[in-house]
Amino acid sequence: MPNIIIGFSRPKSKLAVIAHLIRLCEGRTPYSHVYLKWHSDSIDRDLIYEAKGSGINFTSPTYFKEHVVVVKEFSLEVSEETKTKIMQYAVDNAREKYGVLQILGIATVRLLRKLNINIKNPFTAGMVCSELAGAVLNNVVGVKVEDLDLAGPADIYKILE
Repeated sequence: MPNIIIGFSRPKSKLAVIAHLIRLCEGRTPYSHVYLKWHSDSIDRDLIYEAKGSGINFTSPTYFKEHVVVVKEFSLEVSEETKTKIMQYAVDNAREKYGVLQILGIATVRLLRKLNINIKNPFTAGMVCSELAGAVLNNVVGVKVEDLDLAGPADIYKILE
């Protein structure tokens, strides 16, 4: 049976300010990023699918490993049909815009909740990495991720633990 990997990473660069802020906001996690990975038999390559500053795209494993530290990977067994649906979803959503402001919105909502003020994320355009992984879990794998506009990497991690 094929598998899909949902992984958690952080940049190797010490200058990745946004990644440091994400880790802080997520409860001082050792990771700031969520990605998906699977093997394509038809091209005999591992594919990494992620949402980052340049948008939603595929990245080569070689390039990925040069720039990130992999913290943890979860392997999910899926049927061939589910793997095909994941690949279709990935292709259909490649080059979607990255939701830079959505990260600010998530931080704002979380801060205001500590003050007992509840609002929705005011910035929902584009997608961030945890939203992308959550959408695949929700729409294809059948695992429920609540409120994708507020889900952070730690939320996805807790679901997979």
